[in-house]
Amino acid sequence: TQGLAGVTNGAAGFDGVNDAVNLDASSIAGAWTAEFIVSKQGQEDAGSLVRSDPPGGALRLDQWNNTGEVGFTAFGVADYLFDTNYSAPLDEFIHLTFVGEPLDGVTLFVNGEEAGSNPNFVPLHLFEIGGPDAANMILDEFVVFDRALGQQEIFDHALAAGLVVPEPSAIAIWSLIGFGLLSFAYYRIAKQK
Repeated sequence: TQGLAGVTNGAAGFDGVNDAVNLDASSIAGAWTAEFIVSKQGQEDAGSLVRSDPPGGALRLDQWNNTGEVGFTAFGVADYLFDTNYSAPLDEFIHLTFVGEPLDGVTLFVNGEEAGSNPNFVPLHLFEIGGPDAANMILDEFVVFDRALGQQEIFDHALAAGLVVPEPSAIAIWSLIGFGLLSFAYYRIAKQK
């Protein structure tokens, strides 16, 4: 189903039953980043966000087999989970980011914050979104980079999507600076009179 309400604009719904959007793009074998704005609608035994045809692999909103946890797969090799065993909440949009680096493995970020890692690496396969094991989800955004984004960049993207708010300390600092500038301006105006 398309045209659903999303965070940043219209979104597409996947019911977990063979829904797919064919990308037919080349895999990224070096460092990569895949960002999703997604809302999990139900748990699947294996719910792929993006995948290849076997052989290859997939990034999963629900890792095989009925774990309910986010993970990634190298078909015919292994199904990987993150060290924190992160499960996406139901019916809530999140900014979900996977960062793959050949020497460091794959790191997971949720709403701009690191949420887990795994020392294993897989290329980013871009054959299709969803597929025969599609996740049950509403997908609002999907962006791919052929490099590993840093945590600040990822946080900034989540912030721009409205899925995180600045730290209260940052708001307080800017408020103090603004108050200080306002006081200084008032002092200068009063002194000139």
